[in-house]
Amino acid sequence: MLSSLGTKRLGVTYVPATDTDAQLIQSYKDQGATSLPAYLVRVKPLVRLDGVTVASGPVITMGQTQYWDATLIDPQGLTTGTESFTAIAGDEIVFGVNGNGTTLAAVQNRLAAMPSNTPAENLHQVALHYWMELDLFDGFAAKANGVHVQRLPSVGLFSSPLSVSYFFGIPRSGNYKGRIMDVKRVLMAVADGTERERFTFASQSGIQG
Repeated sequence: MLSSLGTKRLGVTYVPATDTDAQLIQSYKDQGATSLPAYLVRVKPLVRLDGVTVASGPVITMGQTQYWDATLIDPQGLTTGTESFTAIAGDEIVFGVNGNGTTLAAVQNRLAAMPSNTPAENLHQVALHYWMELDLFDGFAAKANGVHVQRLPSVGLFSSPLSVSYFFGIPRSGNYKGRIMDVKRVLMAVADGTERERFTFASQSGIQG
């Protein structure tokens, strides 16, 4: 239920599959290496809610492509849909879900309760701030155009991707270079105003998003 999710962090963390894999990663960290031999490391994806594992996937070689589906179900079936995201085994992933709007107060409360001092929480804060700013500017645009707007369940993937080099399709080495936002589902309901005003608002919201 989206109401129970609230501002909690829903994401995927790939952990070493065995102690041997963990030791190998640590040895490269101790050497100050800037990349990992991805083909030697096996990892396991863990789906976590605020750091608590709620599901897990099969062991996979670091650097291989994986696909994640996010399905948001509307009880009436009007806006039910699935968004597919591509990831690499080893990515740090957060699903940024916006159920019915994200407020500044909600973001501030989350930051006060859970400082963004981990990769996962940092990505979660990016997601929360994105949705909060979009909802804020949508509110301004709605008022300017004389319409009313309500956020509908939306989702994006916020990740720290593992950049991998391949040799004949086999992952060889990987490192972390940046962050990616992939927001595929941005839904809202717009009411009142004229058809032209609703169209203008939707155009402005799309550009802002």
